[in-house]
Amino acid sequence: MPSYNNTGIKVSVPYSKIGQRQETGAEVSVSTDIYSKNAEAKKYTLNLAQSAAEQAQRAKEEGLALAEKQFLQDIQRLLDDYTTLLDKELSEVKAEIQYNQIKSQGYADSSTKMRTANLELLGAKREHQNADFNFSASYRVFAESCGITTDEDPRTFLTSLWNSLPTQKAADIEQYPQSAYKLLVEAERQHTQNAVRRDIELSPFSISADAGYKLRNTEIGGGSATNEHSVLGGLNIQFPGGKAYTGVEVPLSDPKSTAIKLSFSWNPFSIKTRKLDKKNAELDDAIERLKIEDAKEQYQTQLRTNKISNEQMTWQQTATADELSIYKQNADDHAQWYRNGIISRVESMQAELEYKKAEARYAKAKTAVMIFNIDTALLFEKQ
Repeated sequence: MPSYNNTGIKVSVPYSKIGQRQETGAEVSVSTDIYSKNAEAKKYTLNLAQSAAEQAQRAKEEGLALAEKQFLQDIQRLLDDYTTLLDKELSEVKAEIQYNQIKSQGYADSSTKMRTANLELLGAKREHQNADFNFSASYRVFAESCGITTDEDPRTFLTSLWNSLPTQKAADIEQYPQSAYKLLVEAERQHTQNAVRRDIELSPFSISADAGYKLRNTEIGGGSATNEHSVLGGLNIQFPGGKAYTGVEVPLSDPKSTAIKLSFSWNPFSIKTRKLDKKNAELDDAIERLKIEDAKEQYQTQLRTNKISNEQMTWQQTATADELSIYKQNADDHAQWYRNGIISRVESMQAELEYKKAEARYAKAKTAVMIFNIDTALLFEKQ
């Protein structure tokens, strides 16, 4: 029965019969470590299990952040297809404007200039149709992954989606302590765990003691039985490459007949092996310390990279927001001019498409900041 400090109880009930001689008995002994690394070994095993459980819990929590990141990346891919659609639609509008301008100049339909303008317009329409097909397919996949119906007009849905995206401030990496940097935490954790393991493995010296009681009953033929009662005691010593044992057995009926047991074993070659083990342990310790320093250097590199990205993300989000207000005003002005008959429908459409592209750029800038913040947080363990 294992217990604290490797304490245990051993019970044996021997029986033998040779001819008319029959022996039965019982022996109970208790052993415990006086000095050993047994308690540290149990604590080490427990800490490993606890560390594994904590890492599993952190992975579960990070799964939510990774799912959010995946969703934002899906939005970005949809934005790319939508932007491509707007580009092709805008190209068609420009081709139509060009076609109408040439036609208004009095060129005949059979002229080279008109035929060229017509071919460019047809090509722009074809590319617009292809982009529209690709966007529709991407939108259906996105909608199904979100569990929503595709009955709503995609552009209306996307507009509401863009508007629902929060405007976040790019995370400052310095708000997270260096001590929580994952690479550093893992390097330090491995070093701490391995240092404990090496200390246990390189400390084979131990002292343990045992004490017990022994009863032996002997019966020959049909004669009377004799009982012998004894108390036992012993000391085990284990050291690098060898072990020694000394024990006594004291009959209670005749203490002068005490029996003493001595044993000793030693392997001289173990000294060389132990030196090699110590050398390997020192090398492993040095390597692990280098990994810790390397993790600290990687943190400094990450710090610089993150700050540059932070500035870029912040500028991009601000610039696209300012740009959006300008394009919106321009689209509103062109719509009013079209209603007043000052400009043509396609010219008003061109301004509206430019505004929608600016809308998509701003939405993508916002999702980029959100992904950046998630990635930054995932570099560190929660405190």
